[in-house]
Amino acid sequence: MTEQCPNTIAVSIAQEQVEFPKGDVGKIAQFIMDFAHYPDRTIALAGAIAIYAGIVGGGYQTPTGAYLNVFILLLAPTGQGKDIVKLARAAIYKAVFDQGNPAIVDTIGPGEIASGQGLIRWWEQKRCCLSILGEFAPTLKKITAPNANANDDGIRQKLLLGYGAVIDPSAYADITKNTKFIDALAYSIFAESVPDSIYENLNDRLILSGLLPRFDIFETNVLRCYHQKGRIKAPSPELANKLANVAAKAAANRTAIVPKFADGAEAKLDEFERWITDQINGSRSEVKRHLWNRAYLKAQKLASLRAVGESYLEPVITLEGVLWGTNLVVNQTLKLITKFDNGEVGDEAGNQAKQRSHICRLVNEFLGQPFDKAKAYGQHENMHKTQI
Repeated sequence: MTEQCPNTIAVSIAQEQVEFPKGDVGKIAQFIMDFAHYPDRTIALAGAIAIYAGIVGGGYQTPTGAYLNVFILLLAPTGQGKDIVKLARAAIYKAVFDQGNPAIVDTIGPGEIASGQGLIRWWEQKRCCLSILGEFAPTLKKITAPNANANDDGIRQKLLLGYGAVIDPSAYADITKNTKFIDALAYSIFAESVPDSIYENLNDRLILSGLLPRFDIFETNVLRCYHQKGRIKAPSPELANKLANVAAKAAANRTAIVPKFADGAEAKLDEFERWITDQINGSRSEVKRHLWNRAYLKAQKLASLRAVGESYLEPVITLEGVLWGTNLVVNQTLKLITKFDNGEVGDEAGNQAKQRSHICRLVNEFLGQPFDKAKAYGQHENMHKTQI
């Protein structure tokens, strides 16, 4: 079925399945949709979460004490409009700046990471910020390679640490290179790539390196829309004013604000944590254990970001917010696990495990199809019934 553009009367089923949350995150996502040349709901949601985390991540925490920074990886085909997130952030920040909050620019992180030490230096000055990294696949491959040089491996190690909140000082022979103790770090990443570039380099080692499991992976495969006519060029004054106030509040919080729970929300989040623990305990696969390991933390961060977006002065995590966050995380994690199980990742050439998996999948599909289709391969009906 042909998918329709979201800016036409008929909206595609695939697009409708991407739910925008209530509050600021949903409003930013809708702005990205209205601002984009080629609107895509998955791109808009991924970008909105990252932009909002870059603004508020250092002023708020999850109930377990983690800051609200996120690592987002957006996978979309060439020409789908992935670059709109960077342009949307610039438009939002200009509007917030014009509202009288010039400090918003301090939450802009480096657009290129040349060294781990350089990243530390940046964090010493800007502890809450968002880096937007274009075409991330080559960087990911380089910094996670088994033969990575010391500089590239240093970048990987610092990114692993950057997902947390505390960085210990480092000492060098040249004392001018020493770095300071950093606490209350809330560093967010929005990275993008085309799916094939990521999946063809994806293997057990990359997962076990620990970096990719820290990312919330948003993937879109809907058809590209026609160019959106009459797109807006800036967020509404109401949204800009609200984000200016939120940014000022987050920056002023000397003690991070922790959202409270609405009725039923904490119990549902606890239930999710036990389910995640069961997935980890019940698996012998280190890949699956790694992929599930941070699912609970990711869901907490998403639910907390939504709570801040709904009421930044007194945020409350609702049951709806918990379900939204947990569903996103579970769906993303299961999708990646399925790709591993089906042998849909890595370079197939010379990969016997992937080749075997591919053959088994084709055999299962062949045996499960009606005889009318199977006979095209020269099969007799009795053979088909006995699954030969």
